[in-house]
Amino acid sequence: MAQASPELKADFSTRADRCGVKETPADQVPLIETASNSGVSDGGGIVTIPVYWHIITTATGGGNVSARVADQMQVLNAAYAASKFEFNLVNVEVIPNNGWFFAAAESAEEIAMKNALRKGGPATTVWFCGGPRCQVPVWPANQTTNRTAY
Repeated sequence: MAQASPELKADFSTRADRCGVKETPADQVPLIETASNSGVSDGGGIVTIPVYWHIITTATGGGNVSARVADQMQVLNAAYAASKFEFNLVNVEVIPNNGWFFAAAESAEEIAMKNALRKGGPATTVWFCGGPRCQVPVWPANQTTNRTAY
């Protein structure tokens, strides 16, 4: 059995927040429930959302999960199959960078990474993956035109 490279032996147990989403603010939950259960239908057509994946690896390429992107796109599209949203993979970029690979959540390094790699406009979804975790994407609804960080 192959041994993990030394650079991949870092303790990721303190990074549980990297694989989840932030809790929805309590005042937003009723609004979401109302909108979801309103029964109002949208007569518009399919909305295609462009998707960019940035796979952050160690400087030597450790942690490259780019081979999993196609499967993840299938899962994403299947999850939204009953909606009028579909996701179109535009690009997968593999970036070797130890500073970004090992960056702490919401650290200056993570913010710098997301600012440097931002693609598309407000209707674009950007995923950042590195090592044992994929970060919550930058969804179109989370963006503002005057943002200072991703």
